[in-house]
Amino acid sequence: MRRVLLSAVAVMWTLPAHGQQSDDDRTRAPRVQTVTPATGAEGVAPGSAEIHVRFDMPMSREGYSFVGSGPHFPQPTGAARWIDAYECVLPVKLKPSWVYRFGINSPRHKNFRSVWLVPVVPVACQFETAGVSAVKHTPDEQRRLNITSYDALCEAMRTRYSYLERLGLDWEAVFAAHRKEVVDAPDVQEWTRRAARMLSSAEDLHLLLELDGDKHATAVRSVTPNWNRASTNEAFPDMRDLGSGVAVARASDGIGYVLIGTWSNDAGAAVERLHTVFAEMVDAPGIVIDVRPNAGGSETLARKVAAWFVDKPRVYARHAFRRGPNSDDFTPERERTVKPNDADRRYRGPVVVLMGRANMSSCEAFLLMMKQAPNATLVGETSYGSSGNPKPAFLPNGVIAHIPSWKAMLPDGSTFEGRGIPPDVEIPSKGVDFAKRDPVLDAGLRLLRERAANKER
Repeated sequence: MRRVLLSAVAVMWTLPAHGQQSDDDRTRAPRVQTVTPATGAEGVAPGSAEIHVRFDMPMSREGYSFVGSGPHFPQPTGAARWIDAYECVLPVKLKPSWVYRFGINSPRHKNFRSVWLVPVVPVACQFETAGVSAVKHTPDEQRRLNITSYDALCEAMRTRYSYLERLGLDWEAVFAAHRKEVVDAPDVQEWTRRAARMLSSAEDLHLLLELDGDKHATAVRSVTPNWNRASTNEAFPDMRDLGSGVAVARASDGIGYVLIGTWSNDAGAAVERLHTVFAEMVDAPGIVIDVRPNAGGSETLARKVAAWFVDKPRVYARHAFRRGPNSDDFTPERERTVKPNDADRRYRGPVVVLMGRANMSSCEAFLLMMKQAPNATLVGETSYGSSGNPKPAFLPNGVIAHIPSWKAMLPDGSTFEGRGIPPDVEIPSKGVDFAKRDPVLDAGLRLLRERAANKER
């Protein structure tokens, strides 16, 4: 249903002295001269505001049609008023980081009319407000907002965080120790930085704060990658880039190489192209799948790749969601299963998966899938061990806390948060210059070639 704002009281008007009006003005449709905020404007201050519309000729002032509906229509805080015969003002309340749309007149609603009662030519308007950080508060208002937001964040951690007991922390002591620092913050930006420091006690990469679209990490990791693109290019000089960190090649002896640098949705098109590549590699004596630089993304994409290598539906992981006020309130454990492709879209030869400390989140799910493939061997170093499935908690000050909601588990029900997933064949890389040599890739290729040689005997 469309919302139309109409004046309820007719207002007498007097033609202003803006020069002699022509006979043409009596018949032509008036036009919008300016709109404030301007159409297409960005960074408009949120909070209490006014929409000003100025026309190119005197208006009747007996009505108005600000047209629109739904969440993107500016919320009026009162009736529109006329400043003079040329300009109308609508008081509104604008929330941060939001796109607003409204119309001035429409084919059905024509209450903006000239003094000669000719309707205004309809105009569609749109603008976008600035973020939460643009909202200004008095010191007392800011402190009250800081307090309610900190209390809400602490309560969300108590009741929603799935790894609350992982490190054996006294969270109430943590909340109390940081309370004064956080509630004394002069603005929401500093509040977010200080709250992130408090949450750093969790040592959880999936625990984030978001302000105006910017993510604030509460933990950082220092990982020395056991991979370098230069050394893989040297081993496979005919490397073909499929985009988004995905590349493929074939060695002179037919062994295939597939690099998947991310499972993000941005790489979806490139990962889809891999299905054609795998179909071309069904006769390969072996395939290397290199995910060493991969830090996760879409588990669905990862499952589509693993489907080429499993032989039947297999449980690769379990999880349980935090549900309830107590730290041990979880849903029953649920299984996650990877299913094989149809018989004509499977690879049955030996596969080596190259892995390392950079792997986390959905890439760790991929490693667990490949552990279920009968001919796959994981080579490299233990993964990082971080999988949280974070869900948003919206705080009063506009900050969004992304709080891990589940415990990720191995098929046997044990958690791997903070421990990681070990390879089948460990290749230590401490002190190795991967720009000069790649012992992980060398080990994987050696393993595939040994298996191919044994098969020929």
